[in-house]
Amino acid sequence: MKKVLFALLAVTVLVASSCSKDAKINRRLDGEWKVTSYDGKALASDETETYTFAKTDKLKGTGTYAATGTGYSINIPFTYTIGDEKITLVVDGTDADVTTVTTYEKKKMEFKDSDGVVTVLEPK
Repeated sequence: MKKVLFALLAVTVLVASSCSKDAKINRRLDGEWKVTSYDGKALASDETETYTFAKTDKLKGTGTYAATGTGYSINIPFTYTIGDEKITLVVDGTDADVTTVTTYEKKKMEFKDSDGVVTVLEPK
């Protein structure tokens, strides 16, 4: 009986701690972030990329990705969900991109996409 209770307690603690990490990521993510490097390289001096995240629930939100450079300017709205320390961005309700959050600090976020490319963001 003690083993069963211990196993249930361990599972409960594991689930609660992963949920709290995801909620912490969402709280820190809320706001505007500028991309400082992509795939280990700084952006060109004429380029800017920003993500804006607006938390709508404990583990969900909406946002926009904006990028400008010589000859182009884009602004893409998305929705996102957070789970298991991963962020799933959905564009147009169909295209989903899952990234792993490798660093989540007040002054720095790092995402690694499914191809292993790391994007570093700082608050704007």
